[in-house]
Amino acid sequence: MARTSESGACLTDLLILNTEHEEEERRHQELLAKRKADEEREKAHKLAKAARALELKKEQELKKEERKQERERERQAAAENLVERLEKEKAIALQKELERAAREKENMRKMSSVLDSPVGEGAVHNKTIDHGPGLNVTVDIEVRTVFDSPIGEGAGLNVTVDIEQSPQSYQITPKGQKVNPKDFGMDQNSDYSTDDESAPVKAIPSWAEGMQVKQAITEQYHNPLDLDSYFGEPEPPKLEEIFRWTKSCFFKCTSSAIWHSSPCSGNLGN
Repeated sequence: MARTSESGACLTDLLILNTEHEEEERRHQELLAKRKADEEREKAHKLAKAARALELKKEQELKKEERKQERERERQAAAENLVERLEKEKAIALQKELERAAREKENMRKMSSVLDSPVGEGAVHNKTIDHGPGLNVTVDIEVRTVFDSPIGEGAGLNVTVDIEQSPQSYQITPKGQKVNPKDFGMDQNSDYSTDDESAPVKAIPSWAEGMQVKQAITEQYHNPLDLDSYFGEPEPPKLEEIFRWTKSCFFKCTSSAIWHSSPCSGNLGN
């Protein structure tokens, strides 16, 4: 009976151990499965992150290429605009040059027609040529005979140009300023940097150069001025009155000193 009980107890223990082992194995398998799932999830996350980074890089490169193409198009447009503007300016300049040449040719034709026209001796022909708004230029051509020539050969032509006043005319040179005779018209605010020795603004007075100034300097050197007769003899300063001492710091070797006596040790404490 006792042996049967022991056998039953051993069997129970074996069952318990087997159950625990199975439970431990199940937990181990669950842990492995969970770890594998986590690894798979982390791997998928990394792959998705790498894919997003690659896509972002492609987008950045695409935007960079688009910006580059846009700058290239702007550069080409600017170059085309510059070429068009230069061609337009060149065409305008050529048109103006042609118009100017045509005007000069017409003026020369009119002048030649005046010179070639038959006139009598001493006759004067006036011809007005318009060179612009507000300006009338009158050309007087005086024709003389061969006998008026100094050497008796050829004909002499005297061409004078009279420019009449117009509303657009004005005085180019302004009126000069009045010169003060006391300062010789010199700028009182100027310094030596404004002086030009080779081309001075004002001429040096005669008394300030040559023998006159040399004689004045020599006279002043040998016979100097008696300043005391003009300003009186200066009174010597009383330094005791100027440098009065009221503080102990005045007894030290500073800029303020005692002039009538040396510092006393008894006064140093005052």
